[in-house]
Amino acid sequence: MVAGYSRLRFLGPLFCALLFWALLCAQALAQQPEVQFLRTWQAEERGAFDEFSGFALAPDGSVVIADRERGALWRIPANPGNEKPAVVPVAGTKELVFEAKKLGGIAWLGAGRVAVANTRSDLLAVIDSQGKAERVFAASGSGAGELDDPQGLAFSVNRRLYVADQGNNRVGVYSESGVFLHSIGAGKDEKTALAKPVQVAVDGAERVYVLELTGAGRVSIYDRMGGFLKRLTPESVSGAKNSRWRALTVDLAGRVFVADNENGNIAELDWEAGQVKRRFGSPGKGRGQFAEVAALAISGRDLAVADVGNRKIEFFRMPPPATAAVEPDRLPSVRRASAAGVECERVYALADGGELLCLDARNRRVARLDAAGKLKSAFAEKMERPQHAAIDAREIAVADGGSVKIFSLEGALRFTVGRSGSRDGEFSDIGGLHLADYLYVADSGNRRVQMFTRDGILVAKLADPESSGDKVPRRVGRPLAVVTDAARNIYVADGESKLVQVFSAAREWRHALGAGRGYETIHGLSMDGDGRLYVLASTERAKQFVDVYQGTELEFSFAAYRAPQIEATSRATTSPCTTPGARTSRSTSICNRRSASAASRCSAIRRR
Repeated sequence: MVAGYSRLRFLGPLFCALLFWALLCAQALAQQPEVQFLRTWQAEERGAFDEFSGFALAPDGSVVIADRERGALWRIPANPGNEKPAVVPVAGTKELVFEAKKLGGIAWLGAGRVAVANTRSDLLAVIDSQGKAERVFAASGSGAGELDDPQGLAFSVNRRLYVADQGNNRVGVYSESGVFLHSIGAGKDEKTALAKPVQVAVDGAERVYVLELTGAGRVSIYDRMGGFLKRLTPESVSGAKNSRWRALTVDLAGRVFVADNENGNIAELDWEAGQVKRRFGSPGKGRGQFAEVAALAISGRDLAVADVGNRKIEFFRMPPPATAAVEPDRLPSVRRASAAGVECERVYALADGGELLCLDARNRRVARLDAAGKLKSAFAEKMERPQHAAIDAREIAVADGGSVKIFSLEGALRFTVGRSGSRDGEFSDIGGLHLADYLYVADSGNRRVQMFTRDGILVAKLADPESSGDKVPRRVGRPLAVVTDAARNIYVADGESKLVQVFSAAREWRHALGAGRGYETIHGLSMDGDGRLYVLASTERAKQFVDVYQGTELEFSFAAYRAPQIEATSRATTSPCTTPGARTSRSTSICNRRSASAASRCSAIRRR
């Protein structure tokens, strides 16, 4: 008993010492600041903050500032020392990226590249590290791909560019190469529509956060397809009363940071719970004090605060998020692969090499063009009125007046199918052609799709039952285009219902695509090698856009590439860019006729 007691007497002080040491460590850890101050960059009296319109933070800690009035970018290294910022003019003369000044927002793309908005010309540009334009796109207006006073920009992990389109009260979404995908927040429902969006941010799940310059500031949150999720205001967020939100950023984990210029601090919001999670900073001029914060940016855990009132940028390290950033889904996108101006009524892609098939109604001929739109050869057969075409790895079919002419890939006429009329095997106003197991003819005037063997023998037709009356909806009222998939399902673009009607190989109706999309005209259909259906259509707001369906699901959308001197019209064609012998293709050619007297322009769109 005595020996055991002695051991306890010895262990007692040791246990107390260990406990005391643990308490000291816990206290030291508790005293470590949640937010760590890193550094300050102070602007000169006349410099980057004279007309600050936005800034971007690179992963290495360097910063690029957009100067609205100078039309210049200020590049500030992560550890500048005595090194002065590099000033790169990008706007103000015809020789620069933008002819007009008035820069808007800016977003970091990587490898020294940034995207910049111009609020006067309503254009966007991707600019390299030397200040040279890789591409300039968009245009002034309210249509698809057009802008009105673009402000803040954001670039996502899926390499999509988001633009706060303030004048149009929406956010425009573009691929990295400038192809317009869709818009977010447009509409008339005040509960979900945007009002004066000025800044935009995106998290790792591709949720979109928009700061609106209304009242004391408002943050609206949408999913990646534009579905409304939540709206935050200082009045609705617990702990944010009497705040005035004027800047926004979001990290990949979905943590929302806003600048509260009323109280001179930065607040982290839990948007799902609707409460302030933490604050830091105070009004004033010193370290961690703010006068007028114009923008925030975050990269990893490093948060940059652009305080134009104090002409400084301060950098802070935020604590790790409670939950890790979600693994981002890989979202489909498109890039503009090529473009060519051609003097043709309608144009179709022949192959991935870029060759084009030109239907030249004015000269009553069919011709092959190279990728630059230059004539390679003309078909020997004189045409009456070439108006539609279909191409596969075996043949070329051309709708010429009231008949369909079948050519070899080299342009030699093989035979002719049908003539004008209403009997079986005859056509009235051919809307489109498709080559697959059969030759499919959208016989629009006769309200049917006729199917012929590849030798030109009529074997079947697809039409509404004659006895259906008004009880059964008309599904083949005015067929404008037709395609099939690998399972021989038939897709018919119907101009009467303004939907894509889908039938089985046995010609039994299955379902319709496009409900709620607002199609006014369907210009064409195309099916790629992965079974995706491309629907080229027009709506009230878009002269030309493409919906991409995988089965019954709308996978994504994109519109015509919009840029200076490039404008979509309501007349267009779409065709897969296939190579003879190839089984799949990720490219689609969009060709639009600019006007009756002007050339058509073709863009090859490649899916990523």
